[in-house]
Amino acid sequence: MVQLLAANLTGANGAGIAVAGGGALPLVDLSEPNFAARLDASFRDTGFVAVSGFKEEEIFPLRDAVYRDWKDFVSFPPSLKKKYHTDPTGQRGFTPDGAESKNLFTELRAHMMIARSLPVGHPLLVCRPLFYAPNVEVAEVTTLVSNTEKLLGALERLALQMFESVEVCLDLPFGTIASTLVRGEMLMRLHHYPKAEVVASRVLDGVHTVYGADVNGVEVVDVKMRDGSTKENVLRAGPHSDTGHCTILLGTEVAGLCVQKRDGAALRFTTRPGTIAFQVADFLEHIVSGWHSSIHWVSLTEESAKADRYSMADFLHQRPTAKAGPFINGALLFHRLWEIGYINDQEGRPDMALRDTLINQVNALPPDAVLIPQILIWENWALSQGLIAKPELGRYYHLHNRKTGVYLRRPEPEEEI
Repeated sequence: MVQLLAANLTGANGAGIAVAGGGALPLVDLSEPNFAARLDASFRDTGFVAVSGFKEEEIFPLRDAVYRDWKDFVSFPPSLKKKYHTDPTGQRGFTPDGAESKNLFTELRAHMMIARSLPVGHPLLVCRPLFYAPNVEVAEVTTLVSNTEKLLGALERLALQMFESVEVCLDLPFGTIASTLVRGEMLMRLHHYPKAEVVASRVLDGVHTVYGADVNGVEVVDVKMRDGSTKENVLRAGPHSDTGHCTILLGTEVAGLCVQKRDGAALRFTTRPGTIAFQVADFLEHIVSGWHSSIHWVSLTEESAKADRYSMADFLHQRPTAKAGPFINGALLFHRLWEIGYINDQEGRPDMALRDTLINQVNALPPDAVLIPQILIWENWALSQGLIAKPELGRYYHLHNRKTGVYLRRPEPEEEI
């Protein structure tokens, strides 16, 4: 099930205040001894951080390859791209510009959603069709999906390394945060924000989000379309917090990202070249008390509208059968999707009965306690067949008794990721 970003807004006024001055996201270096403590502090403040000090050669060449493939796809005529718009919820495949506009705002963007696939025979395939849906292959750009999946794998390794360091800082048992991400759903959303002709601009205050927070300082513009019509209150992504575990952002060195701090101030943020942005998503708040999932959005100004913008957002979810605090992750996800308006009846109204059906289906899946020994057994087989290079969940657990399915948590990592 895809991470869905909600811009489900119910009202605003036009008085407006200026958005606070911009700057770079707080930067932490993985190679520095105090890295984890500084990351923890930033997650408690804004919920965002920029990370450096990782192996750039493992990530940035893949990022660049995906950008090339994505730009090739974007250059195709609308009639060709339309055939990849097969999922109205945007969970997989292509979503054209205008398909996600909500109430007050018009969002000027298109996106492609690609997930990291499960290997053949993996025990988590039991979670289909609720989770782990197959990707939509793009015949005209045959490397788009495969390059994106490789990038998702590299970003997962970086996320596990980062969270393991934070576990030590917070004096948590090894794998408390990281282990639940192994083979969770990882979904890359490739964004294209087209350039536009801006004819007016304003700043809105009191924008009420579906999450119950009022947001001030939201910059919007009016845009003249090719047919001569005007779209009002346009931005690139409306105010929202992210549903899931955490999000990795690539492309935020280009201005536009705005974050609401705890004191209500709206701050423009960018990242420096050679860094990657991480942000806390809603469910991670259930695992680490005090970490902050922030309302954020992508603004559109007269200056930034002069050029197309491309970016990537990698949404990391736990395994749907793992727990986010006291909640089963998959059940929590369907409840949140219902809250933000993505589980509706035929009249477009929130459908509580459908939500409950989906949650009951999640609860009927084998729990993590049953699946973990099955996954450990599968990993041993996959290692022998050369399907994986090293243990994945086996980094955090070992099978103590194969006959009974008893497994134990490893006290510490046996090797570097």
